[in-house]
Amino acid sequence: MKRAIITPALLALLFAGCTAEKSQTPADSASATSRPNILLIIGDDMGFSDVGAFGSEVSTPNLDALADEGLSFTNFHVGATCSPTRSLLLTGVDNHRNGLGNMHEFLVEAQRGQPGYEGYLNNSVVTIATLMRDAGYRTSMVGKWHLGADEGFRPHDRGFDQTYTLIQGAGDNYSSTTAGEGELSESLTFTANGEIVERPDGIHSNELYADKLIGFLDSEQNSDQPFFAYMSTQTAHWPHQAPREFIDKYRDVYSAGWDVVREQRIEKLKALGILSADHPASPRFPGVPAWDALPPEVQLVQANRMAAYGGMIDHMDVHIGRVIDHLKETGQYDNTIIIFLTDNGPDWSQPNVGGGEEWYNDKYPKTAVEEIGLEGSFSSYGPPWAQVAAAHLSGFKTFSTEGGLRVPFIIRYPEWFEAGRTNEFVYVTDLSATLLEIAGVEHPGTSYEGREIFPMNAKSMLPFLRGETSTHRGADEWLGYELFGNSAVFQGDYKAYRLGAWLQSAGVQNAGQWQLYNLEADPSELHNLAEQEPERLAALVALYAEYSESVSVIDVGADFNPVSVIAGGK
Repeated sequence: MKRAIITPALLALLFAGCTAEKSQTPADSASATSRPNILLIIGDDMGFSDVGAFGSEVSTPNLDALADEGLSFTNFHVGATCSPTRSLLLTGVDNHRNGLGNMHEFLVEAQRGQPGYEGYLNNSVVTIATLMRDAGYRTSMVGKWHLGADEGFRPHDRGFDQTYTLIQGAGDNYSSTTAGEGELSESLTFTANGEIVERPDGIHSNELYADKLIGFLDSEQNSDQPFFAYMSTQTAHWPHQAPREFIDKYRDVYSAGWDVVREQRIEKLKALGILSADHPASPRFPGVPAWDALPPEVQLVQANRMAAYGGMIDHMDVHIGRVIDHLKETGQYDNTIIIFLTDNGPDWSQPNVGGGEEWYNDKYPKTAVEEIGLEGSFSSYGPPWAQVAAAHLSGFKTFSTEGGLRVPFIIRYPEWFEAGRTNEFVYVTDLSATLLEIAGVEHPGTSYEGREIFPMNAKSMLPFLRGETSTHRGADEWLGYELFGNSAVFQGDYKAYRLGAWLQSAGVQNAGQWQLYNLEADPSELHNLAEQEPERLAALVALYAEYSESVSVIDVGADFNPVSVIAGGK
């Protein structure tokens, strides 16, 4: 594994600045101009292998270039759905404390009104954007928020000075039409600097958000204060949509079918060195047929669905490239740390199937095969293609398996970090702590502006990145996780997880039972070690019980089924 390094001169400069800031205002501190800019980009519902540098056939040259120049993590973990991951990322505090113990769309009666289950980012936490702004950073955000709709809880209220944001969790990419997640409502809400605004029709979200972010960066490019910019894309959350020319690139590619494309991705992961050459093949997800067993007309529809997904990611990469080009043209690229990750694994749900067809066909009338993925159509791809996106990993979005939790992560800043790749385990809250340390900002602990808050439960990656430690976490350190009744606990190379009993209806074996895996030897979670190592499993389950009690997990109950909520609306 290549080590990530920071030069001694830059290290001294950074931490001299950090020390100075504790006793001086940002305007007076020398660190205000020496600290790097930070551009944080997050993809939505993209699988581990959806970027070229992580095995994809999709064209992502701009993200691949970041990977070539930066450090890629192949064992980076997030929450299994959108808003909980964003809450973890922006606060460094467990989602059961920060308000996203469950997504607001899926709260069960026992959770409603309980602390940590507000369904929005509560006031018991402070965001890293707020702390960076307090320390002299210019802060901006574009794209999906999904952490609170009411006044006082929008991005402008949570530390971002310049904003253009989609408040809800999903929607059309060309208009204010909703995607119907949780409730089949009529329109989306967009805000600019805290005020509700009308979204222009006819411009794709990838282009719109890039335009807005470039405008924010351009308006203050002469400032001597560093910036923290958060670009939160809608790609590739359904509806999968892109301009026709991007979809057309992939129609023939995916006519080979999900069995072939998945095998090709796994072989590329082996060629890249991310998987061992003898890594075993994992079975199809229950209910997924062999591609060759499908009639030609079904194959045509399915290939076009995946073409819409691939085209959307390709289109996102183009507009990320526009932002990067702007940084280069304005002389800010070399002093900007650029980070890319996704919020969870690929989404296997199909909301326009199984209860909402009439509503979707009315709002998205383009349903012909040749129209799949175009403006005015609603495209999702279900378990077969979601398994391609996850490649060798097990499960999808919502699962506490690796396919739901493990995502691509890239951090680029050649001045400090040596390019390469690592399989070191990292959790998304650790990124929060890392960004604050890079910015020279101390988290206030248990109090902020006179109110009690939770401290971060995170560990900065910076000592590992700069080569001071050979590992990020010690073998005895552990971490717990829960969402939707899907639970996990990590310690060293080992992971125990339990899937909610609701997944039994999807044909998932052992749902409701604890399982044990060595992720270093078996990242695909093919070999359950529960019977071979019962004492280790018992110890990990005991740690999970400790975690669950400490953050006050409230169980969703035996009748919980988020798939039915997505499909039919509440």
